[in-house]
Amino acid sequence: MRSSKAEFEAAITSGDTDRVNNAIEEVREAETAERAQLFVSSVEEFTQYYSVEDGYQRLSVVRFLRQLCVPHVPVEYRNAFWELLCEAISDEDGRVRTAAEKAIDKVITFTAYRERSVDPLRADLAEIAETQVPTYSEIHSALSTAESYTGK
Repeated sequence: MRSSKAEFEAAITSGDTDRVNNAIEEVREAETAERAQLFVSSVEEFTQYYSVEDGYQRLSVVRFLRQLCVPHVPVEYRNAFWELLCEAISDEDGRVRTAAEKAIDKVITFTAYRERSVDPLRADLAEIAETQVPTYSEIHSALSTAESYTGK
C-alpha cells in the first residue's frame, strides 16, 4: 500500500467522496497480509471515528473496515469490528445500515470459513432484530445470512 495509516485516517474522516473511495480502492488492491496488518493495527481507532454525527463518515468507516477485513484476522479484532457492525446495522442512516449488512455478511462468511460457530453472531443479530424497528430490512437480511450457516 502506498498510503500510511495516518493518510487513510485523514481520507476516511475527510468527508470527501473521492478521497474515501480512493482509500477503499487502495486497500482493495493490497495484498491480504497488508490488509490484515492494517486492520489489526487500526480497527479500534477507526471504530472511534464511527461515533460522530456525520452519516457519511460513519458510512466511510464501515466501508473501509469491511474492505480491510480478511479471513485471517484474529478473533479479538474481528470481535471489535463486530461490535461496531451491531451498532451500524441499526443506524438511522440507511446508507450505513446497507454497508453494515454487507460487512456482516462478510464477517459471518469468514467466521464459517474458519470453521467457527456463527451461533453467537446469529444470537446478536436476533437480539437486535427483536428490539429495532421492523422496517430495517438490513437487520433481517443479515440475520438470514447468519441463520443459513447455523441451520436455525
